[in-house]
Amino acid sequence: EGDGIPDNLEIDSDDVTIDGMQIGISNVDAGIHSTGDTDLAIQNNVINADSLGIAIVGVATGAVSISSNEITLADFTTPLGNVTSSITLYGLVGVVDVDVSDNEHAGSALGVFVYGCLSTNILSIANDTVTASIRGASIFSTDGTNRASSTVNISGFSVSSFAEPGGGITNFPETGIYFFTDGASTDSHILTATVTNSTFEDVENTTSDYAGIICGDFSSTDYIAYLQDITITECNIQDNENRGLFARGQNTQVNIIRSTLDGNGFNPTATGGNPGISVIARNSAEVTITNSILINPATLSGPEDIPNNFYAAGLFVDAGGSIDISGSSITNNGNGFIATGVATNTLNMSGNWLGSANQATVELMIQNQAEVDFTPYLGDGTDTDLVTAGFQGAFDDLVVTTTGSQTSSTRLQEVHDLDDPDATITVRQDDYAETLTISKNISLNPEASTTIDDLTLNGGNLNVLADLEINNTLTLTDGVLD
Repeated sequence: EGDGIPDNLEIDSDDVTIDGMQIGISNVDAGIHSTGDTDLAIQNNVINADSLGIAIVGVATGAVSISSNEITLADFTTPLGNVTSSITLYGLVGVVDVDVSDNEHAGSALGVFVYGCLSTNILSIANDTVTASIRGASIFSTDGTNRASSTVNISGFSVSSFAEPGGGITNFPETGIYFFTDGASTDSHILTATVTNSTFEDVENTTSDYAGIICGDFSSTDYIAYLQDITITECNIQDNENRGLFARGQNTQVNIIRSTLDGNGFNPTATGGNPGISVIARNSAEVTITNSILINPATLSGPEDIPNNFYAAGLFVDAGGSIDISGSSITNNGNGFIATGVATNTLNMSGNWLGSANQATVELMIQNQAEVDFTPYLGDGTDTDLVTAGFQGAFDDLVVTTTGSQTSSTRLQEVHDLDDPDATITVRQDDYAETLTISKNISLNPEASTTIDDLTLNGGNLNVLADLEINNTLTLTDGVLD
């Protein structure tokens, strides 16, 4: 070009550094492309392109570094109708060391596309920012024809200010990250990912599957190994109009640790009566949440025909999905339910702060409470460690009731096993047809007319603060009864 600015660069050798260049004045097909070349450093460049900003394909040794680039795509689709990608990483295997960091992406359908990246040195994506795009990243087990596994570590990833699909794109939900395993994926095509210290916000609401993060498994066989094994740690998933996290499929496992999900589902799509949801697990997906903070939206908007109390469902399970949440703070912020139970699905909320210690208040915040295991719950919402991300609850004050479902052991034994030594357990009034074995120092504070079938003291000090009627047997093996 007469202006000295190349339209694109095709790398065809190893040991190449591209640093500080402007590539493309008007947008061109691909900014930088390489197939099979290694020991590459692509950094500090400004790239404008139509289809692909940077594409690295088929590397098995050496190192590839992509850092501090500004990449802008002209549209969401290529002239051939394919979706555009700011950075494409395809078939990076063996022992190649790939680091993607500090890049700024804008205007693409996909910020980062990953397929078939399974290296001994795990692919790292760190501190990238994606705006004005449909998806921050797509981690797929298929390219449409072939299938392969990928393992990726994502940290400091920020995705916001989403753009609605255009250019004839359909069935293409907005999301911060989409993990996808298709119907033909098997246990040879596994996606393993850690997502740490990242933020996903502002996803819109055009269809019911728009979400801050989507883990979508469509495989047809239930395998022993999960096809999606996703761990989300110390992340913020916030202010997404429709859903926070959407997990579906029988081979999906998601672990959420010390994260905050705040204000999700404040303006859901009305199609099919879809409520706003913080976390949904359906089609046999399994989600585990620990030491996290979930807060319903402070304000609600949207179609008038959806009752406000169904905007924010908080936690929702359907079609065989399961959610197990513990050690977390779950509050409705004055709007909607903190959880909605569905028959034959597992929603275990034992051992959390639920916004109140009052049983009647807690029960009002749970829809279909007979299908939700929410007892015992914490009697105090204090976070005992404000330095550590997420929520670190106090297990020295717990409340147990006979309402709701029960997913494990018995109610009184469960609260005994969960609590800290020297804890106080408030036992709501009812008949507990079960046996409790005490093996640590605790105080029981039963309400009036509370009964239990059998009580065994086998170590520790038991302090009973009010009358407790034992229907059958009191066994004193070891310890002190006061």
